[in-house]
Amino acid sequence: MLTCFLAFSSILSLQPVLAEETQIATLKPNSELGPGYYSTTEARETRAATNTSAFLASIKQGSISGWKKYKILPSITSAQAILESGWGKSELATRAHNLFGVKGDYNGQYVVMPTLEYQNGKWITVQAKFRKYPNKNVSIEDHGAFLQKSRYKNIVNVKDYQLVANRLKQDGYATDPQYANKLISLIKQYQLDAWDKEAFNAEQSSTSIKASVVDGAPLLHSTNFNDKTPLRMWRTGTKIQVRKYSSYWYKTSVQVNGKWMSGYIYHSMVVGLKPVKGTDKFSGTVKAFSIWWDSPRLNGGNLFTYNPKTSLRHYPSKNGLKSAYYPNRKKVFYTPDYWLK
Repeated sequence: MLTCFLAFSSILSLQPVLAEETQIATLKPNSELGPGYYSTTEARETRAATNTSAFLASIKQGSISGWKKYKILPSITSAQAILESGWGKSELATRAHNLFGVKGDYNGQYVVMPTLEYQNGKWITVQAKFRKYPNKNVSIEDHGAFLQKSRYKNIVNVKDYQLVANRLKQDGYATDPQYANKLISLIKQYQLDAWDKEAFNAEQSSTSIKASVVDGAPLLHSTNFNDKTPLRMWRTGTKIQVRKYSSYWYKTSVQVNGKWMSGYIYHSMVVGLKPVKGTDKFSGTVKAFSIWWDSPRLNGGNLFTYNPKTSLRHYPSKNGLKSAYYPNRKKVFYTPDYWLK
């Protein structure tokens, strides 16, 4: 009898705990986190994440798709999801895959949650609808659509996550003074910028054009690589004679349609110069390579080169140029059309 009584007492002692665990959290606006509704009892920033890898795997596809559809960086949306859903453990995240506390319905699907609203000078509790998503990836994509609002236009198609994080803070997405730093810290800690590079590479492979660098050094009408139709494209190893023209250019003459015309070749593309006796000319050998600039002016700034026959992918650009984006350089580079085939 005593044993039965103790067992019954133990069951009774558990009842308040069970009731507390099944109690639905009340939601409330919290501008420090963002524009959504969040639990009044959950501490998102200090909650221990039991399985970060599983949560990240559940939002990766949606984060990368968000770049493809809305041009919002995957690293940014994933870091925001971590902050606002507490690694997917918030009430809304577990019940409705709703990572950002968004009200309303999604394709007619919703959950009802007790919600604190400020009305007539006081907080009252109402039953409100919140969007229910089929999975977390869809919630991430929907967040990308939300960020298309005009106030956030300065983060669209921006590829530097630190710049985007600071602009979100400036745009008033969240009022926490450390909001941008928290996003940046999460991105660095969990290497979420790798998702950015993956999205950029996927974009490049789907829309870019495969090409090979031409084995040719251009002889141009002027000292400007923007020249659309060079007088000649000399292959590596071609023997030519030139005159010195400036610090960066040599000048020579060629026949075009039976007429002699003057042209200019970049000094680094002629090697082994030797004086020609009795003249102001120098003999040399052509060394071909393509040059890429970080400005469509094709003059000054940062540049790099490719050797002939190098395979690469590029995008059509303005002014007859080719362009390519390199994530490790964080900018677009340009080259003339005549250097690729």
